Order: sequence, then C-alpha cells, then structure tokens
Amino acid sequence: MARLIETPKPASSAPPRMLALDRNLLRQMNIRPFGEEERAASRKSGVQLELHCKAGQSPAGFVLSAPNSRLPRGLRLAAVAKISDGKGFGLSLVPKGEDAPAIPQAKLQTGKTRLPIPLQQSAAEPNQPDVVITCPESAATATLQEFALVPQAETATSVAAGHVGTWIWDIDPFLQDPDALLAFARNEQLSELYLQLPLPIESQSQMAALERLHDTLTAEGIAVIAVEGDPEMVLPSGRQNALSRLRALREIEQKIPLTALQYDIEPYLLPALARDLPAAWAAWTETIRALSRAWDGPVGVVLPFWMLESKDGLKALDHAAASLAAVTVMAYRTDINEIVAISEPWLAWGGRSGVPIRIAVENGPLEQEIHKVYLRAKEGTLRLASDGNHASAELLTAPVPERSDAPVYRFSHEVRVDMARISFLNDTNKLTSARAHLKHLFPAWPAFAGLAIHDLQQAQREGPEQARIPEQ
Repeated sequence: MARLIETPKPASSAPPRMLALDRNLLRQMNIRPFGEEERAASRKSGVQLELHCKAGQSPAGFVLSAPNSRLPRGLRLAAVAKISDGKGFGLSLVPKGEDAPAIPQAKLQTGKTRLPIPLQQSAAEPNQPDVVITCPESAATATLQEFALVPQAETATSVAAGHVGTWIWDIDPFLQDPDALLAFARNEQLSELYLQLPLPIESQSQMAALERLHDTLTAEGIAVIAVEGDPEMVLPSGRQNALSRLRALREIEQKIPLTALQYDIEPYLLPALARDLPAAWAAWTETIRALSRAWDGPVGVVLPFWMLESKDGLKALDHAAASLAAVTVMAYRTDINEIVAISEPWLAWGGRSGVPIRIAVENGPLEQEIHKVYLRAKEGTLRLASDGNHASAELLTAPVPERSDAPVYRFSHEVRVDMARISFLNDTNKLTSARAHLKHLFPAWPAFAGLAIHDLQQAQREGPEQARIPEQ
C-alpha cells in the first residue's frame, strides 16, 4: 500500500476529536479563571488542579476546555468530577463561549459528583462544551482530582451487552457433530452464530443434518443467522446469483426458521469499483434493496468502519436504511479507545436511523502489510493523473518530472504495519479483557446490538473479506 504525503493542513482545520470515555481528562484540558474581581486562581499539581477562590459576590470560577475536542454522540453520558476538601463549588457544562447559568447545574460535593449530559445524535449539534466550575461567595479551596465522561446504560439497552456472535464459514464438520458447535458456543459465551449454509441443499439427509444443527443451537437460546457475501453481488450477474441463492434460503426457511439474514458484500474489493467508490456504494444500495424486497423484509449487512468517512458512503447508507435489519461494523482494531472512536459515528447513525448496530473485531491471522510512503517532489517515480472523473496512479521504473496535470512523488521509506493493532491474533487474555471493557462501554448507546468476533474459532479458511459465494 502506498501512502502519499502532501503539505500538512493547519491543525485548526482538523475535525474535533472525540473525548475518550472512562478516562481522567484533566491532563488534556486547559483551565482559565474568570470573574471581574479576579478572585479565582488555580495551580496544577501533577494531573490535579488546585482551585482557590477569594470571598466576593460577583460570578467567578474556572473554565476547563479540551482543545479541538468534542463530546461523543448518540449515547447516554454523564460528566463525573471528583474533588477533595471542597464546599460550595458549582459544576455546569455550557456551549463553548457562553456564560454559565446563575444556578449551577450541579453542586460539587467532596468525592464524586455526577452530572447527566443530554443525548446528542448529530455532528451538527453543539457538542464542544466548556466545563465551568463556579466559586461560592465565601472563600474556598478545593482540589479537582478527576474529570471524566462515563457511559450510562439503561437496563433495557444493557441486555445487548450480552449479545456476542461469530462467523462460521464452513459448517460441514458440524452437520455431523452439532454438539461440537454447541460446546464451542457455550465455551465462548456466544448468543449468535452467523452460518454460511450449504446451497443448494443436495439431499434429504443434508437437510435433516441442517435441521438437527439448527435445533441443537436454538434449543440453547443461540440465534442462527444465515450469512451470504461476495463483492460481485453488486454487479448485474452477481445480483441475480444472490437472488437465486436467496430463493434457496427461503426454501430452507420453511423448515428451519432463521433468526435473520446477513450480507457481507464489499464492492471496493473489485478492482474496477475500487477506483470509483461512489458507483460502488450506489450499486451496493441497489443490491441491498433488491435482496430486501425478495426477502420480504430488511436484511443485515457487514460494512467497513471507513464507509461513513465519505459523503457517498453515508448517502448510500441512508438510502438503504429502510432495507436494513442491522449493520455489523468491521471496527478492526485492538485498542479500546480506537474501537470506540471508530464505532461512535456508526452508533450515532444507528440512533438517528433506528437501525441496530453490531460492532465487530478481528481475532484471526493477517497477512503482513507494508506501507510505502511517497513524498511530493519535483521529480519522482510515482505519478498521479486525473481526467476529472477518475484518478489513476502510475508506478515508474525511472524518475519523471512533475506536470501541471500530473503531480509526482518520490519514494521515502517503508513502514511495516503492526498487525496486532488490527487483530487480537488469538491472544485470549487480550481479547477477554477487551470484551469485558467493551461490554461496559457500548450499551450506553441505544443503537448498540452486540459484539461480533471474526475468526474466533481460528478456522483454517479465509474470512468474510475474502469469502466467495460459488456461481450456480
């Protein structure tokens, strides 16, 4: 993979970053005293803030703000402030630049004080608040030890925290031994299995074995979701193949009621569509709508987290929303803060659209990625060209000079990607810890519908991004 380096944009043009959850934010916050009488003063002591107020009657206090940061969207959230030895201080969250209310939204008590924050769904809403701590009229001191944002899950939505699933791409071994799959599901505390079913059913004995597998799992409360997927399903011929396979699934469904149907269609893996993502996502929407009509109801989909980073991706998702039963987001990272940050826009979208959102992580082996970094130059071996509708890159054996219509880049260096940043690589302890942490954080989002873990079984076959449905 090549990475092109352009002249960096000013930091002020970067979009605000989401503030982390369940973390003391004081280290990254700036503090500014306010008040006409200049009776508020502060001093940093490590990560803590010492607050000092002289007696007075005019409003005074401290404004805390995190530069270029914003609140998470789409979840039930509370601000938690912890002080020691302080009385009479007030706490409010106000839109940036506005005055704090005359009566604080909460009174700080020694220990922890919790202030609920109204749920915010849209990036258009003002979600870069200032934290305002107001002084009492009497002289007072306090030490602010912690300020954090904590998720607040309601009982009704926290049920989703227990929903965990994984994909099984080869069910043939389990058709003869359904108890083995049940034992695996029990051991991993799974509530859902995404099974690629054998299509078409070739014999009555194969159908009977599939019924036994289904009954064994559902008797234990494990949902069976049929999964299909092939990038070519966005093409006319592939779409017809997908509809043909769906008819076969409808026949199976008459004997074994499937919980749902899920499609893992990734059109950007097709070379032609990878160069035209607007067309790729438009074709994806057309296919999903057609499958939903044929299924007589919405279908589930699996999507990459970066789809929402483009207007075309968001447009396609919005146009398909009525056809979607659920979206499973491939948030393939292993750092908790990264997983939450890339999942947040999806969970907020799910809250706005009413579409349930599953968050998926990767556990399987990955091929080593090497990124080649190229720098803009007067002369180089990588040339870009564009005709206004399409862009292309040309790797040359000898350096060429830049042109006004074709910038060039020179090779700088290679970077070997740390694959442990993307996949848990079957590190059981690390994955178990992550599951517990995410189970605590995600249910605060009403749209959250559970976790999915790819290659939890460490099967010796390719995963969903390489899976192919055979032609019929």
